[in-house]
Parts: sequence; C-alpha cells; structure tokens
Amino acid sequence: MIKSLHIYGDNPRYAMIEQRHDDTFHWIWNNREDGGPGFVEWLEGEDGLYLISGKPGAGKSTLCKYIESCESTMNLLQSNTSSRTFLMSFFFWDLGQESEKTFSGLLHNLLSQLLVQIPELVPAVLGRFQRLNKHVSVSANRSSIWNDSELQSAFKDILQLRVSSKS
Repeated sequence: MIKSLHIYGDNPRYAMIEQRHDDTFHWIWNNREDGGPGFVEWLEGEDGLYLISGKPGAGKSTLCKYIESCESTMNLLQSNTSSRTFLMSFFFWDLGQESEKTFSGLLHNLLSQLLVQIPELVPAVLGRFQRLNKHVSVSANRSSIWNDSELQSAFKDILQLRVSSKS
C-alpha cells in the first residue's frame, strides 16, 4: 500500500534542499518580546498557519527543512500535548516533477508518511487500497491507483477511526 502511494507521492525536492550553516537560523527561536518572529509562540499556541514568505532563492525551503529537522521543534510540539506528536512535511516545487506541483502529490505523500509513522492506522484504509488495487492497474507513466477523491476518503476513514476509538 505504501509503495502505491510512493509511485506518485515522492518528493525529491526535499533531498535537494541544502542543509543550513551552523547558527544560520538561530533567530527563529527568539520570542517576539526579544525581537523574534513569533515562531515559538505560534508552536506553543493554537493558531492555524504560520506564513513564511520571501523572494525566490531567499532560503524559505532551507528554513523549513531546518525547522522540520531541528530537535527544538519536536520538543516544543511534544511539550504542548499528552499524545504522540508526528511531524510530516511536503515541499511544493514548481520546477519539479508533476507530483511536486499538485495537491494530489501532497495527498499521496502525506498519507504515506502518516501510515508509515502510525502503522495502526493501516487497517482504516487497507480495504480501500485492496479495492483500488483490484480494479486499476498502474501504467508505466507514474500514474497512481489513488485519485484525489479516494485519497481524501482515506483521510476521512482515518479520522473516523480516530474519532471512534476515542468514544
């Protein structure tokens, strides 16, 4: 099942993003009161989105990769919850392959990451995968057995499983 998601959900852009130079992004951890960007307060809070914007080549992807791989990020996220915390990422890239430019590529990639990190969720979508796998064959042009509707339904199945287990 994971292989069927990787066919269209790989994200080679991630590997192409250079690692940051030591201390390049230390400023991201400064609190607003210390002149920082408020990232720590956002991680600790309940707000939805944190926007990182800039010109092409300004280092947005490098900053995001740093944030994702930094131990401080997970420490802050885990300190705010009693449940397990998982970090997933996807890097859109307009110059990349089709899967890196589309919402479908994002869905393939995130579902794959979710199932790898939380294997107990696999049963929630296994039946859907088996049904799709019976009826559709993958062609050589990297198409997927998963269409956007099926991917979105798979996420709904997972949410339903999680809601049912909490009841």
